[in-house]
Amino acid sequence: ITCAAWPIRTKKRFTGPFSAELATPMLLVSSTFDPVCPLTAARAVAARFEGARVLVYDTPGHTASLNPTTCAFAAIKAYMTNGTLPAKGTICPADVIPLVGSPAS
Repeated sequence: ITCAAWPIRTKKRFTGPFSAELATPMLLVSSTFDPVCPLTAARAVAARFEGARVLVYDTPGHTASLNPTTCAFAAIKAYMTNGTLPAKGTICPADVIPLVGSPAS
């Protein structure tokens, strides 16, 4: 963020296209209530990449991997290990809700 105030500008800037055909479809992981990278943005990115999938992590907060969930981690592990994408529309419940605790409590 501090770099934004620097008085230098790039000579060239990438203006697109912001899409591609990938050998392995992209997996995007997004929390339902992320104030920095909202779920709508993840869905918009996925729409630009053929075969991309959005895994929804039903929890508030930014950076889904900072709030562990067995469902999301299993899906991410399957993707990173062998490229397996979760089923379309997969929503992983939170094991623990930040600042609250277990959803059951």
